Amino acid sequence: HFIAEPDDQQKWAPLSAFYCSAIRTDACTVLQFMTHLHPELVKLHGFDAFDYANCHNRGTPSASALRRTPVLAVAAGIVGDQLVPSNALIFLLEAKADVNARDVEGWTACQHACYFGNAVALECLLPVCHPDPQFCCLTPLQVAAAQGHENCLKLLLESGAEVDEAIPSGWMLDGEDTMPRISHADSKVWYQRIILQRLGPANLRKTLGGVTSLHLATASGSSGCVGTLLRARAVPNPYSQSGLSPLQLCVKKWNMPLNKAGGTQRFKHSTCCKMDFTGVFDALLEAGVRDNSLPQDAKVETALHALAFHWGKVCPQQTRKIGIRLIEEAKSQFDAPGPSGGTPLHFAVNGRNWAMCELLLERRADPSLQNDASRCVWDLPILKEGGQWPNANVEECCRKLLSLGPQNGN
Repeated sequence: HFIAEPDDQQKWAPLSAFYCSAIRTDACTVLQFMTHLHPELVKLHGFDAFDYANCHNRGTPSASALRRTPVLAVAAGIVGDQLVPSNALIFLLEAKADVNARDVEGWTACQHACYFGNAVALECLLPVCHPDPQFCCLTPLQVAAAQGHENCLKLLLESGAEVDEAIPSGWMLDGEDTMPRISHADSKVWYQRIILQRLGPANLRKTLGGVTSLHLATASGSSGCVGTLLRARAVPNPYSQSGLSPLQLCVKKWNMPLNKAGGTQRFKHSTCCKMDFTGVFDALLEAGVRDNSLPQDAKVETALHALAFHWGKVCPQQTRKIGIRLIEEAKSQFDAPGPSGGTPLHFAVNGRNWAMCELLLERRADPSLQNDASRCVWDLPILKEGGQWPNANVEECCRKLLSLGPQNGN
């Protein structure tokens, strides 16, 4: 199962796998003995085979298990019931393991501690860990926010972490300088990818520059982390380079559990994050967030656009309630041009969302505004396609919308 490495690395592979196993079981006596015989093991990146096997492969090791992880990061990622650091972590720190060593994703032991919610280990690492700030990857604060680990988040903020630090401009998930491809690496062991996939597939094809911890906490539905960041004076509605805002992200992600039986879901590797988009939405509005504070010609998808397009299958009363709050509290502009120039009313029609069509027309949304294809609402092809409109009668909806056109004297 061991991938061929240079001579000076390959000979350590089997020993390193056992070394990581000793770390995972907190077998400090074994670590001391192995380190005495082979002090090089402390300095090497470990072959942490059981990381992948336990999480994804039902206990069966495989070649893709060999995620080269710094030995200190292996110890930092183990969460137990203890209120004190593990013996393995203390031993490795005393043995001068490199606290700033990075794995293939660029993560140090601090990121691993934040990913798995090991606040005890993080507290030990923060005074001695000083990674290169120029290295492009998610920061410990962003990882903790994304995973919903509020205890880790508070520790980082107390230690002086920048609450509004964003992903660097132009950064993309699959960029050559951000996340190297390795033939034997299964995508399931890329923790950074697991986190960023929550932003949605459409956003992953764009630059993620400008995405902050607040974006990532919102995408995970972690109302506790969102509240903590806002109390730390995070900018309540920052926009990424591609026009993504926490409020828009909240509304779009909120729709997913509302459309599915079971409602609340848990994320991989998260020990405490339950999706609470109601709490996230309330926290953002209480912080005074405004929907689309960008210039009118920016043409970004606002939270109202997201509600109009994505909530067609949600209970009409719930959809209407959220729409009213966006318009009245977040000051959403119901005639704002979104991507391709479409207004929220265009989006509502294309999303077959009759509840939002009614609400927007009641609020005097202008159906004669044209999108980039020079189509008014009554010109949209979907009105002539037929098909089902969730929670509404398709013939009545199409008839009312077509009647808005000038051919009917309007």
